[in-house]
Amino acid sequence: MRSVLVAAVILTACSRGVPAPDPVVVPTRAQADAFATKFAAAMSACAPELTNMFDIDQLARRALDGRGLPADAARGVVAGMKDSGSLLGVLCKQFPPGTHYTLLRVREVGGAPRPLYRVTLGGDGGTNYHEVELSVSPEDHQVRGIDMYIYSSGEKLSVSLGDMISQAMAASDRGNDIGATGVAMGRMREKFTRGDWAGARAELAGMPAELRKTKAMRLVAVQIAMNLDEAGYAAEIAGYQRDFPDDPSLDLVSIDGYFMKKDFAALRTALARLDQRVGGDPYLDVLRANADFLDGKPDAAIADARSATSREPTMPEGWINLARFEAALGHTTEAIAALDHLPGLGQALDDQFFIDSPGLAPIRETDEFKAHHKP
Repeated sequence: MRSVLVAAVILTACSRGVPAPDPVVVPTRAQADAFATKFAAAMSACAPELTNMFDIDQLARRALDGRGLPADAARGVVAGMKDSGSLLGVLCKQFPPGTHYTLLRVREVGGAPRPLYRVTLGGDGGTNYHEVELSVSPEDHQVRGIDMYIYSSGEKLSVSLGDMISQAMAASDRGNDIGATGVAMGRMREKFTRGDWAGARAELAGMPAELRKTKAMRLVAVQIAMNLDEAGYAAEIAGYQRDFPDDPSLDLVSIDGYFMKKDFAALRTALARLDQRVGGDPYLDVLRANADFLDGKPDAAIADARSATSREPTMPEGWINLARFEAALGHTTEAIAALDHLPGLGQALDDQFFIDSPGLAPIRETDEFKAHHKP
């Protein structure tokens, strides 16, 4: 959902006339694999090299293709996107602490290799998936991303950006100040990034109705509400489900809502569909385990947690879940065995960890744990 906020960096440039997108030059599988690994590391670190890993010119031209903007406005959008530097840098800077950007696989889509990434947002911010469309640049023969399918919005980034640009221009035609809208978008993005959720909601409420009704902005409203109040969050999810009933983003958007309503049957169905769409993801076993435990099925929760750790042993969330459920059943030895994996995965078993996982606090005080983890 956060990805739609990158539009804030381009609306300030808006005031028919840019080339159509270049034909895609499909990279080899080896080239795609090399890009995929490098991109995951760059996004995780929000590294400067992201600037050169995505072809912003192509993304902008895709966003504008067929939109019918006047020549000066179209050129302004392209220039604004380029001048913003790394659009992906804007995206990754909005990730909260503790976010993991993990390469799941490179898979074939329409005969072209595309890297698929799992994004687990820190601070219980939810889960997302990004699939990057690649092309080889005819100028320097480097592989770059030219677009990104974002599962939480159910569409390509170019489509989200294009819709927002079109609606911003439509609002301008009706007398709204597009410059002021761009400034408000920037303020909203800044408040969103630093966690001023009430401020972000106020900025969103002041934007033109045309813009607020776009799917991208509806998703921003869902994300803001998630951090403010449960009732408002549930209402935003319900409204999104009502207004976009067949949208491919619904499974990801609805997961938290199903947890809140304790609708475990619908939750498991959504997880199964999502698992099939991404070609399998062990992290979804973590979410199934949570559902099982809340549904009063601790044995199933442990089985799903063990499935997650078996399928992806390097994923800390799987071991943490397994430790939580084993501890809840009084299985101290098994809980400690799960915790033993975490230091090797970069997860310190410090005070903050046990504050965040209060159910594990009693385990820390046992002689068995102290024997494994000396201060």
